[in-house]
Amino acid sequence: MLDYKIGVITSALGPNKHYAQAMRDASSVGFDGCQLSWISNEVELAEWFGTLADEIKENTPSNLAIYSLCIDHTKPSKKQLIDQSELAVWEKQWRDTAINYINLASFLDVPIVSEHLSKQALGVLSQDMLFSVTHYANSKRVSYVLESDEHSLDRYMGLFGYHDVSGVCFDPGNLLAAGHTNEQIVETLTTLAERQVIVQLHVKDWGAENGYDVSLGEGNLDLDGFLDAIEESGLQQLPLIIEISGNVETREERCEQSLETLRKTIEARL
Repeated sequence: MLDYKIGVITSALGPNKHYAQAMRDASSVGFDGCQLSWISNEVELAEWFGTLADEIKENTPSNLAIYSLCIDHTKPSKKQLIDQSELAVWEKQWRDTAINYINLASFLDVPIVSEHLSKQALGVLSQDMLFSVTHYANSKRVSYVLESDEHSLDRYMGLFGYHDVSGVCFDPGNLLAAGHTNEQIVETLTTLAERQVIVQLHVKDWGAENGYDVSLGEGNLDLDGFLDAIEESGLQQLPLIIEISGNVETREERCEQSLETLRKTIEARL
């Protein structure tokens, strides 16, 4: 019997919800853990990350694990993209934010800092800057992880190669949105698993008609086939982290529906 752990990214639990309330809600719904997001204000204002880590620990329910932190970065503006001095300012801000999240993760004993960099950001960030963040994370025993999509995955792997990368957060919903088939998603997951770079799994659906405004099982994702690939690749020890995007007003409802669908799908496989 496979004992999957199921987590949730806290932004899936409703709009503008404080992280402490989001974690309480995740625990009460029945999630095993969470990927902590929407904490940029706390990180930005922190004077000492040990203190912020203590506050987060105090607000974490005893039955809920924190699997990773999610960086809430913004993409560079059009002005920053064409003005080298402005771009240098943005690049430094990006690095400082990443370093701050890594420091917080280190204090929390959280092993992963995850980020979904935009196409624009990956197009202008220098290789040296990306390397410096990754190697700093490694020095803190934290994996700096990039989430997969049609742009970031290719560029990230091109920069780092398959053996120097800290890790990839594999998200099938992003790949569906980019036009990938379920067969291509399984093939990509299998290839990356063989190269031992997948360290985090998102479970997110996407539909041709409603985009990300779907619950798990309502879109194009072949959930059983995805779970087959996870098990055949030996990744079943990783938590399955549900991510809900799209309309923020319906996220909480769709999140609970997705949890029920995932549980039923796993139970039917036993």
